[in-house]
Amino acid sequence: MQSIIVSCMENARGDIASRIVQRMAHKRDDFSQFVGNLNHDQMADLVSSVKQLLSDVVKNISYPEKACDFLIPLTAPIAQSVSRFRDFQIREISIQFGIDQVPRRGWGFKADFFAVMANALATECVFLDGAAHQPTETIEAWAELVEFMFSSVRDGYYQQVRTLLCLNLH
Repeated sequence: MQSIIVSCMENARGDIASRIVQRMAHKRDDFSQFVGNLNHDQMADLVSSVKQLLSDVVKNISYPEKACDFLIPLTAPIAQSVSRFRDFQIREISIQFGIDQVPRRGWGFKADFFAVMANALATECVFLDGAAHQPTETIEAWAELVEFMFSSVRDGYYQQVRTLLCLNLH
């Protein structure tokens, strides 16, 4: 599954994040209104944050495998440790992305946008495969990753919202 994701991202052009945001705007009128109200710098910042999220997650998917090539074949405990480390890194990156979206609430960002973002990200990234793999395998790989990422994104977002609410109450 990881190799499918890495392969897809090797086919990505620099505008993948822009396409994700555009797909989101086509799917949700309220998101379209949100991005329509952003100035150029705010829009560039949003697109850049999506691009960075995707880039950082994919780096962490491929990094541990490459770092451990000399251990082939990996023993089960080492493979499990590498997998847990990779999951931890992806979770932390995703939580931080969620936290970073909280200031955008002032511009009209809603937590509901994460669902359409997850869908748009998975859709655009599946297209990158270009039928190099079985479609069901590609969809499954991206669906698993996106589900894991965005449960953590939402966790980070709501954690930060609660923190700010508590600070404002005291």
